[in-house]
Amino acid sequence: MSIKNKLLQHCKELIEARLKNAEDAMNRAQESANDNEKSSAGDKFETGRAMGHLEKEMFSRQYQESLLALQKIQSIESKTGTQEIALGSLVEIDTKFYLIAIGLGKVNFEDREYYIVSEESPLGQSIIGLRKNDTITINKVKMQIIDIQ
Repeated sequence: MSIKNKLLQHCKELIEARLKNAEDAMNRAQESANDNEKSSAGDKFETGRAMGHLEKEMFSRQYQESLLALQKIQSIESKTGTQEIALGSLVEIDTKFYLIAIGLGKVNFEDREYYIVSEESPLGQSIIGLRKNDTITINKVKMQIIDIQ
């Protein structure tokens, strides 16, 4: 299995863990709201119940965002020998490695740092369509595309 495929699999596992955490947190928030509904402490009960529902909504949004990220990363086809940077490309720029997929940020994997960025990010937008040996200037720093997988 190529490093790109392993990295994509690792990203899927990270997102699946986020989904599980968000789901568990939603359940805990719902239980908390349910427990507060059984209380008869007046205003305190109303506040606790409202907080429980707000927490559940927040974790529900996180769950939905993670679900969309998982669907996107599952849709990425692992192409080899691509000439241009596109969704799913693993790109070496100077001494750093970027996977164009979803916005996960820096990920340590197999003793190396990778930056998992979305194609909608400023970096993603600026390198989509570029080729090996093209140069790019980011924050007044000129960099070269070394390799594309």
